[in-house]
Amino acid sequence: MSGGLPNSLQFPVIEAAYTLSDGSHVQIDPDEMKTCLQYTESVGLSRIRGWLEGLYRRVHNPPTMDSKDLPSSLALLMTNGGRWGATKLLNILHEDGDSFLSEEVIYQTLIPNFLCRNIKGATVRSDNGGMDPMHLRQVMSQWDEKR
Repeated sequence: MSGGLPNSLQFPVIEAAYTLSDGSHVQIDPDEMKTCLQYTESVGLSRIRGWLEGLYRRVHNPPTMDSKDLPSSLALLMTNGGRWGATKLLNILHEDGDSFLSEEVIYQTLIPNFLCRNIKGATVRSDNGGMDPMHLRQVMSQWDEKR
């Protein structure tokens, strides 16, 4: 069973044009649209992926993004939305009844995914530098592994 290669004559969108907030324009011609609407590599279309990696480098400048030999090297993960990506991660990392640590501010629409699986979270105060180590220590000192 393979991914398939649907007949592009069945695709409802032929081409697209977008105007971005900075005034620039993006045009997707009919040949590109045929590629965009096909099943492609699971890591995403190389042209879009390359553009997003460039944007990520310009905005965040991660020091280990290009260090493929390091265990801490970064890779861009493309999803079809923040909630979808977070839900997939939740499903991969947690079993029903598990617990997790989180910063105080959590994406509110994820909560139903936790509730239906009886997954409990413990929140830790955070700031621009991440979790507050002192508060993390306090939360962990009260952690009940049986619960």
